[in-house]
Amino acid sequence: MSVVIRFPNNAVKVLVKGADTSMLSILDNQIDGCSNGTESARIRNVTENHLNDYSLQGLRTLLIAARELNGAELEEWQVKYEEASTSLSERVTKLRQAAALVECQLNLLGATGVEDKLQEGVPETIESLRQAGIKVWVLTGDKQETAISIGLSCRLLTGDMHQIIINGTSEDDCRRLLADAKARYGVKPLIYTNGCGKLKEGEFLDSTEKLVGSRNLPLALIIDGNSLVYILEKELEPHLFDLATSCRVVLCCRVAPLQKAGIVDLIKSRANDMTLAIGDGELVELMKLLHFAGANDVSMIQMADVGVGICGQEGRQAVMASDFAMGQFRFLKRLLLVHGHWNYQRVGYLVLYNFYRNAVFVLMLFWYA
Repeated sequence: MSVVIRFPNNAVKVLVKGADTSMLSILDNQIDGCSNGTESARIRNVTENHLNDYSLQGLRTLLIAARELNGAELEEWQVKYEEASTSLSERVTKLRQAAALVECQLNLLGATGVEDKLQEGVPETIESLRQAGIKVWVLTGDKQETAISIGLSCRLLTGDMHQIIINGTSEDDCRRLLADAKARYGVKPLIYTNGCGKLKEGEFLDSTEKLVGSRNLPLALIIDGNSLVYILEKELEPHLFDLATSCRVVLCCRVAPLQKAGIVDLIKSRANDMTLAIGDGELVELMKLLHFAGANDVSMIQMADVGVGICGQEGRQAVMASDFAMGQFRFLKRLLLVHGHWNYQRVGYLVLYNFYRNAVFVLMLFWYA
């Protein structure tokens, strides 16, 4: 996120905040106030260490940087931005290109770590969903360390789980990591038996009960967004699906909104089980497959079979795009386990009623005709 500001002395600066994975590549090697490159490198390393420490404590981290613009740079950016904002084709691409003109050679200002406390009843709700046979996936934009820490605090991850971490930097690297994990834990390819490339109904969940071949270890798959860039290609999707369905928990971190929708589509295209996405605008986390999503995850909520939005300061987009809205996450337990069960019974009674009604119509005609 960037903003261009003109100060009272007519100096113009662009202020940028973002995740470290995207910010580090656009920072200037020389930090203002440092006498040489060695001092700049030291401050940068210290900042990265602070970010890692914050993440291990479960804090949500951001890097903040700035850059002063001269008159020529400001004018060039304004022209490019106005052209891009009024363009009728490829507007998003052109806006990104305009932003790239000023989002470069930034001066590092510092880092922030903000505590995002869990709502009341979140750990208990997640545990109840898991006991009901609902598989929970987490899709988040947070750092990997932050996501793991939050997963432990909400009881999604447990101390006895073995964590499979996939942090690939290329397609070949991701292929190797997936193959190694499958071989190490005895994961076998799932057999598609309905003739159209999908699992039979219920097989997706049943596969997780046979937790990983003969090893019988509770597994947690942790994968980053950079790896998903390569894995969500058609060639590697089956390998991810086989490994993910053999794990008790799947945790995807540093993922973009379209990647979250892609993961939901992956499950829908290969399994007949229902998917549900829930979001409150900030917490980005996945009945028979449960996703937790946010305001920037409208595409994922719409991709899932059922969307639930939690009302909040930043959750209006998620609420507007969802099928159900609620005040707190803990209400999801009653929605699924109480109202969901009642609805299942009502639908069953309605089906039986329709059989009875049709039989009565036919028998009346047969008897009196």
